[in-house]
Amino acid sequence: MKPTVSRLEAEYAGRVEFKSVDIDIADNTPLKRQLHFIGQPQFVITGAKSQILSSRNSYQQYTTLKQDIEAALAAP
Repeated sequence: MKPTVSRLEAEYAGRVEFKSVDIDIADNTPLKRQLHFIGQPQFVITGAKSQILSSRNSYQQYTTLKQDIEAALAAP
């Protein structure tokens, strides 16, 4: 998944903030609950007010994640 995410990061540089969360760190437990973490890899797209706009588990195609990002950018 790293090449796919790196490609998206480069494509959306300056427009979208990408974050990676280490699920093994206990301090991240509240964030895992907030994002409804159920397994990895998990891709969560949030809006400006931290609301979940999209959440996908397992390996994803570039086009699927790109569509999710585009939909989030178009959301009011």
